[in-house]
Amino acid sequence: MFSKNISVSMKKWIRNLPLQYKIQFFSIGGLLLLFIASVLMVNILTHNYNNLLFDSVSVSLNYANEDLTEKLDDVVQLSYTVLSDNFLQDSLIALQASSHGTQIADRYTEINSRLQSYYLEHQKEHISYISLYTPSISCHTNSKKAAELSSDEIELVIQNAKKAEGAAVWETSYADQHGLILAREIRQYNDLSLRSLGVLVICIDIQNMLNSCPMFAYYDSFYYVIEDKDRNPIYSTLETDYDFHKYLSDSPTGKYSLIKLDNRCFFALRGSLYSNGWKYT
Repeated sequence: MFSKNISVSMKKWIRNLPLQYKIQFFSIGGLLLLFIASVLMVNILTHNYNNLLFDSVSVSLNYANEDLTEKLDDVVQLSYTVLSDNFLQDSLIALQASSHGTQIADRYTEINSRLQSYYLEHQKEHISYISLYTPSISCHTNSKKAAELSSDEIELVIQNAKKAEGAAVWETSYADQHGLILAREIRQYNDLSLRSLGVLVICIDIQNMLNSCPMFAYYDSFYYVIEDKDRNPIYSTLETDYDFHKYLSDSPTGKYSLIKLDNRCFFALRGSLYSNGWKYT
């Protein structure tokens, strides 16, 4: 009853208004409705534009990670090429049969020259160096860089490669400070003896590999994290140890999220990298 009386009084008040005030009243009301509709339309258009922009960025970043996977595959293919090289096999077999210093020096020159030619032929910005370790000699395309690993670390890489019996082994323990290492044992195959001839090591500079991806060049700054299948960190450019796992899914398609941490807003993407269960963020 009370609300009905208010409604009647309001109608009576509007009817009694002068015509000038009625025109102003309805004009202001119309302008207010137009303003509200405009704000809503701008918000809708902005939201749709942001979604389109984020989808575009997501696609480009997924493409960049496909490029990284291809680069890692290229390194594996390079290792196949080196261990199946007939000239290198013959030189390594001759090295094992050499007993004099002159003979060993000649074999060293042959092997080192062959590695250098492979490095130059397949030279990429992300390949830091190629090394080959045998019981009697070790050859490097970049001795200074290879010497950053201690003798104990090198021995661990060699032993892990020998355990794999010719299969490719990724050593990730030194990725942040030294580089991502691919190691594999070279075995004699021409008479099917499969005896060990040495261990091949290819070191990848991950930061240079990221910088070589054209997609990443479009952004003033970006952070990249690589983890193994058990979520152990392999490489990270984050200054702070942010935990993105609870915000991001493990979707192989790389679903993006907008994340706010410590008053900072991140456009974050997570997905699969390479074929051995690694994840990127």
